[in-house]
Amino acid sequence: MQRGWIVAASAVASLAACAAGGLPGPVPTPEPSVTVSAQDLSGQWVFGSANEPSPGPVVACNPFKIWNLTQTGSQLKGSVNACLGPCAAFTEETTGANDAGQVALSGESADTPTGPRQPVTYQLHFDAATQHLIGTRNGQPFWAAPFVKQTSPTCGPAPV
Repeated sequence: MQRGWIVAASAVASLAACAAGGLPGPVPTPEPSVTVSAQDLSGQWVFGSANEPSPGPVVACNPFKIWNLTQTGSQLKGSVNACLGPCAAFTEETTGANDAGQVALSGESADTPTGPRQPVTYQLHFDAATQHLIGTRNGQPFWAAPFVKQTSPTCGPAPV
């Protein structure tokens, strides 16, 4: 009889922990709420030079770097925010234009917020099939995908 109580108490404790988010389990991926088009590229983007992700937005926890694009009319402003959270630091700032999905940006970049500034240029096009920006950064392959922050307890705090 005592064994039955232990099993029952264990089951109740497990259910309570799950309800409180204490035990990791399958976390449903939220439906992306980001819509981008060749006409408006404003938003947050994750980026890289290899291993382009699947078409559509990337739904993830806290990436180390975010590329922020702000579009007003056809004019674009871009900035890279490295190390999200309390150490947010803009290490790249660019300006340029979006001409129906053809993007040209130029500006300055640095490895650290106080490091020496280097010129940076982007030549990109919006791929309607993937909703990604594809092209080059300083003449090297580059991709960027819209970013949707996953709001899951398993994500934890932003890296510092």
